Amino acid sequence: AQAILLEGVVHPIAQTSPPSYLGPFRQSLFRRMLAPLEDLMRNSGANYVFEWALQRGMLRMVNSAGDDDGITYSDMSAMAKFSPGEGCVGKAFASKETIFIQDVSAATSDFWRKQNAMEDGLQSIAFIPHGESVMELCFSKQVGKVPSLAEPDAGGFVVEDHDAIMASIPDIAKVKGEVEAMMDKLGYRANKIDAPDKRDAGNTDKWVPRDPRLNRLTGIHPFNCEAPLSVLREHGFLTPASLHYVRNHGLCPKLFWHSHSIEISGLVDKPMRLTMAELVKLPKISVPVTLNCAGNRRKEQNLIQKGIGFHWGCAAASTVVWTGVPLHEVLKHVGIRSVEAGAAWINFASPKGEVSAGDGTYGASHARQVCMNPTRPCMLAFMMNGELLHPDHGYPVRLLMPGYIGGRMIKWVSTITVTKDEGNNHYHVYDNRVFPKHIAAREDATAENIWKDPAFTINDRNINSAIWSPAHCAKVKVSDATYTVRGYAYAGAGRPVHRVEVTLNNAQNWRPARIERFETPDEFGQCWCWVHWSVEIPISALAECGEFAVRAWDDSQNCQPERPTWNLMGMMNNPWFRVKVHSLGDEIWFEHPTQVDNRHSIDKNAPLNPQNEELHLLPNGNLASPGWMERMVADVQRVYAPGKPEDLDAQEGWEREKQHVGRRSRPEPSAVAQQESGCCLAGFQALLGRGSV
Repeated sequence: AQAILLEGVVHPIAQTSPPSYLGPFRQSLFRRMLAPLEDLMRNSGANYVFEWALQRGMLRMVNSAGDDDGITYSDMSAMAKFSPGEGCVGKAFASKETIFIQDVSAATSDFWRKQNAMEDGLQSIAFIPHGESVMELCFSKQVGKVPSLAEPDAGGFVVEDHDAIMASIPDIAKVKGEVEAMMDKLGYRANKIDAPDKRDAGNTDKWVPRDPRLNRLTGIHPFNCEAPLSVLREHGFLTPASLHYVRNHGLCPKLFWHSHSIEISGLVDKPMRLTMAELVKLPKISVPVTLNCAGNRRKEQNLIQKGIGFHWGCAAASTVVWTGVPLHEVLKHVGIRSVEAGAAWINFASPKGEVSAGDGTYGASHARQVCMNPTRPCMLAFMMNGELLHPDHGYPVRLLMPGYIGGRMIKWVSTITVTKDEGNNHYHVYDNRVFPKHIAAREDATAENIWKDPAFTINDRNINSAIWSPAHCAKVKVSDATYTVRGYAYAGAGRPVHRVEVTLNNAQNWRPARIERFETPDEFGQCWCWVHWSVEIPISALAECGEFAVRAWDDSQNCQPERPTWNLMGMMNNPWFRVKVHSLGDEIWFEHPTQVDNRHSIDKNAPLNPQNEELHLLPNGNLASPGWMERMVADVQRVYAPGKPEDLDAQEGWEREKQHVGRRSRPEPSAVAQQESGCCLAGFQALLGRGSV
């Protein structure tokens, strides 16, 4: 990277905003050419970076990065100046060669600020020519080789010593003991993946360990995936990090435990850059929490009408034991100001460059009362299932908001600001919303000025459930034996799932399911995890039913709706989960509403990954169906799609919808019925008898 020459002026490489006198085109060019000091600090692993540039014939410090407030070395550097060829800075500038001081205590007299560096605990320093500047990289720990300013080939997760990091965390033995006991009780089944997926060889995520079985939903990159539903099922209550669903809007940042910090500013008494070493000194908690994407089951919505989100199946939900520092402890540590002083919103953002839209960060803004609520275990998490965070899940630190949708839990947290007003990060405003059915395009939402209307914002998730056994296209022999229909259910806001039930006759009767409650409610009666449920049904009954469906209820008797309601972003889709049943003579096979797998997206020959089940396949080896909603897509769209005129019909209503039931159960006319022909019952029966579906 070089210094930037525009309008005849050499600008320092680390200048973070374009000069105001440049036109819009040149300002855009400037932004693309910048190499902010924070990036260089992250790439090199340095604790502090100082940039030296030539001004009026002398080299002076023109910029810095890192939490250098209050250190003598930074103050002395700000006052220092060097001629080219003078001191370490000047010699590096004149020779265009790096000067590396591996051990500051053994530095020669050329290093004039040696005493200040030692007093501030600096152990290694490098002076690296960089365009028309010299970058001074300062390390609090001695490094063994000359650091590089180039972007590393891999993030810290795969190159840093995990055992050493864990050993540096205060009380880690106690923390790990508690987590391992919890995992043993919950029946954790590991899925260790140490190698990258060869599919990523051509993109920036080529270093990230990934299970090749994961279903990629947006092509190869960016990485958005869910585990095959049967694989997720077989791993039980807890999900290994390598099988947890992933929602990445862009690249997976290459962050390092020892150099990463969170810049905390705004309405706090002690603004600071909080390092990981400082964060883990604060009180810690470990809590099992289910995360789900607000787009879970979105493919069902997209078949009604394609919205602005990609297809998710029903496996965009996963459960992990998370360990971190309670958010209220972090905010107390930095001295969050009072509500009266205006400290009402907490804004979180990822590193710049993670995404392309907005300011290049993915962010969310949360109300103070939620972040500071001691009954909701919101945290800055740095461990999952007793290990450091996986890169796809935020290494080294992420936000966790139990009960909320995953899209509100920022990964790779890099900045936190406390403000009076709600934040306006692009993804906070223009994502994670449920609009009314008539809002069929972005332009409609803009025209009605509802992007920032809190009535449509998603925070807490809704009640939902799905069936994962039988699997899509699984087949079984017809007999008098029973079959165990199984699935999951979850609710939001800490509400426990109170009831799950299955119908074989479109809600005429419901069979209560047995709920497996792995999680114990907390002291406030709250639950943050999914439940698993099962119900024993004779196979002969399944063979006769044509379709069965599941619905769940929470502790306020909120229940999943019977029908889907389409929305532009395809979010929070939670109607009954319906499975069709088809005959194969002495066998039956089952058809889920949708199917997502790698054969749909990236590889027509990808394995289907059945788990203890036999699949009904076509002669070419493909599944017999893409899902009944896709097979019947024309009918699905006629019934549920938006944009239809508001046709009115005097015969429309419950009677028409359920007349097949009324006809089947209606008794033959009797003398009593004839005598009461003027009553409402006779009128209802007459209504059932006219018209057609």
